[in-house]
Amino acid sequence: FGLRAIVDCQLTRSDSQKLMGLRGLHVLIFKLVGAFFYVICSGVRDDDVGRVASPCIQIEQNDYVGTIDGRRIKKVSWRCNVDNLQLCRNKAEVKTKGFYESSGKNSGNLMKDTWTPFDSLFGEGITVRRFNKLPRECCVSKWQDVSELVYDKRMDLARFGSYSVGRNYTPIELVAVSRYLGGGFWNNDEDAGELWSQIQQAGCNGVEPRAGLQSEGSGTESVTVGQVNEQIAQHGEPSPPAKLFGMNPDRPRDACCDKYGEFWPKAIWH
Repeated sequence: FGLRAIVDCQLTRSDSQKLMGLRGLHVLIFKLVGAFFYVICSGVRDDDVGRVASPCIQIEQNDYVGTIDGRRIKKVSWRCNVDNLQLCRNKAEVKTKGFYESSGKNSGNLMKDTWTPFDSLFGEGITVRRFNKLPRECCVSKWQDVSELVYDKRMDLARFGSYSVGRNYTPIELVAVSRYLGGGFWNNDEDAGELWSQIQQAGCNGVEPRAGLQSEGSGTESVTVGQVNEQIAQHGEPSPPAKLFGMNPDRPRDACCDKYGEFWPKAIWH
């Protein structure tokens, strides 16, 4: 019957005249069938056209703050558009984070020049004593739910946040933003392409800038600690106690925060 429909779609005017020559009930049947397949064969209506899905991450702002301690700093704002708490928290809410261009001194040559998220700077004037980085994951098995390769790369991605802390974003959001910014790990690691492919398979279909987005700044201007913090510090974000109190893992672990007890900020589990 489907094959006959295709044939009917190709009827010529003379074919139609022949059909109209049939009498009685046969004529009525052919008219009804013809009208039905005309609707099907005449094309897809505008309201049937599938709309293009929103990107997993939409970049709202991507500006250079300047350079300090030999590292360029960016301020990035984005929205996450996925109903999947493994990938996205607080859907459609605009989130902002500072990203610095890693020197690779602590994270290794593979991560050199990778845009890495951080909370704030500690220091004075142009002297940086410490980059206050994101807490390491104390239940890194949660990453395995998204991608085996993300889990395998947990040491390289150790500073991309934690599911175990009540932040407004997931580690996957930060990884996706870093990939959008490019360079470093995304050029240096032979598995970077496959890692991103697995994140896409998990449901994060891509990262795109909002329409008309233009970046500001060149990243060459010298800035102070205070200027950076004013631009990127997110007040009210819970952080684990400092490492010197023994309450922040020195590397991603699978302890699932049990040993950190009441001092660990409230988790948002997926």
